[in-house]
Amino acid sequence: MELLRTTNNKPWGSRNKNEKNVEFLRDLCLLDIDDNMNWTLFLNDEAEKGSSLTKLRKLIQDLIKQKEQRRRNKTKQRRLVIWTSRLNLFYVYCQFLDKGLNADIINKFREGRYEEQVMDVCNQNLEFRNFELIGGEMIEDINNTYSFGLTNRIGIMKAFIEMRQKQGLKDWTQLRYTFANNSLKLFYREAGFSEQTKSRMRYEGLKRKPSLPLSQIYDQASKAGVLLANRNTIGKVIENVYAEDINEAYNSQFVRCDDFPIGKIYKTELNQFAALVKANKWFLLVMVSEYEIEKMPPWIKPYKFDDGNYYYIIEQYDYIGLTKIGLKITTIDKEWKKYKLYTCDEVGYLDWFFRKRIVKRYGQRRYLKKLGDPREKIIKAQFKFLYGKGLQKRNFSSNREIDEYYHQDNSYVNQIIAYHAMAKNRVEILEMLNRLDWNYVSCDTDGIKTQHPNAAAIFAQRNNEIREENAKAGFINTEIGLWKHEGLYPRFIQFGNKVYAYEDGGKLVCKFAGCLKSAWKEYFKGDDLEVVFYLLENCDIAIPKGIVKRSLQLNEHKGFYVKKEIYSYGINGVDKLEG
Repeated sequence: MELLRTTNNKPWGSRNKNEKNVEFLRDLCLLDIDDNMNWTLFLNDEAEKGSSLTKLRKLIQDLIKQKEQRRRNKTKQRRLVIWTSRLNLFYVYCQFLDKGLNADIINKFREGRYEEQVMDVCNQNLEFRNFELIGGEMIEDINNTYSFGLTNRIGIMKAFIEMRQKQGLKDWTQLRYTFANNSLKLFYREAGFSEQTKSRMRYEGLKRKPSLPLSQIYDQASKAGVLLANRNTIGKVIENVYAEDINEAYNSQFVRCDDFPIGKIYKTELNQFAALVKANKWFLLVMVSEYEIEKMPPWIKPYKFDDGNYYYIIEQYDYIGLTKIGLKITTIDKEWKKYKLYTCDEVGYLDWFFRKRIVKRYGQRRYLKKLGDPREKIIKAQFKFLYGKGLQKRNFSSNREIDEYYHQDNSYVNQIIAYHAMAKNRVEILEMLNRLDWNYVSCDTDGIKTQHPNAAAIFAQRNNEIREENAKAGFINTEIGLWKHEGLYPRFIQFGNKVYAYEDGGKLVCKFAGCLKSAWKEYFKGDDLEVVFYLLENCDIAIPKGIVKRSLQLNEHKGFYVKKEIYSYGINGVDKLEG
């Protein structure tokens, strides 16, 4: 296997400011590994296969030797990027291939800081990148999503990387991170932000250095949605369940919400709280208790700070949400040890170019989805992480770090903005529950399922109001933020948050969080719906990659003797267990 000659293929310079002396070779190198550690190494249209790690090591060491022999500039590190499938399984063997590759990850694992997904494993010679993270899903699913029509896993990996390059990611370094991260870069690249825009979105309030830094507050603030399952109907098959979801819940708030804190944030006196509430002006209230407050709803969770106290983060829309469930902070005033109050000197809409870009991409996504165009998936990832990136913990150590980070090309949305959108969306859910007289089967972040007889009319009225809000924000012909009818299900059963099943068009649909779609489809394959719903309601059922109930029971019902097989997916393949 031969590396490209660097004379005509100048290496890419790293874009990471911490890797100023690193260059990446232009060679396309792919490594596919199956569950039994059989491997295929692909390099520049040449492939080698094997099952011996010793053979793989010899091939890689030869490539390293070629790289070093051709390197003239000794001040630069040159790395060979190897896009690798199943890196989460394979990374423990990387140290065997070349020294120092996985030392950092192993140390994190030993210290209990190991993250489930390994992003990359690298040293000065090699950089193994997690292909599944870059692709956003498993290789087989990538093949189906983008209609490559390929059977060879290496061919699928190659086709995906070449596709992403054609979409605007010019060099290998831009495919270093996750599918979502790379998609987000494409979004911001076309948004047209100015330096003035970015300056407005900085954490300017931190210049006053409050006693508890705002970045630390939001790192620990609750990011939960309103997840509720009606205890009176859990585990029971019920009829005629009406389901509605919000079109792009969080991003629609970015578009139409006119009271985002966009000015300087500063600490103020507690006696200003009532005036801020009355004026419906943005505020952030940090309340401290010596113990957890039982009356607080589950979506407002405290964090335990270094001083041993419990800190509750209540922003403007958190407070409004509490009033909608009949809870006022003043009624539990005796529980609090101390308060800290922040406000902002300017509120308003987010940047016009940003909002316009969201609405435009939303329309494009709807169009591509109707066509079955796989590019829709890129926009979906962009939307998912617009607010998601803003909510991530950053562990900033200085105000300068904060300012520098939020001036990057793909970091317009900061923690304050993202949390405000999330809090307002929670209020949207609670408001609709109020209008439905709290007749709900379940609600989950951006959706509600109900048996209310007038549900259709209630949601239609709210949609008219949202259209007016969109128009006021400058967008007339868009459905972003509207409640969308998902279906009216003849039979429905809820087991808990994010775990339910229903009948739709005479077919069974399961939404089992953590359970493979292919697993439950295989599990219930060919069964009469009468039998299935009887089992769901009356029997303990275990489904691979997601337990609905603890174990399987065999039952005779309406003349049917039902026997199922349970599959357990392990590292070494699929083991079939008799149930």
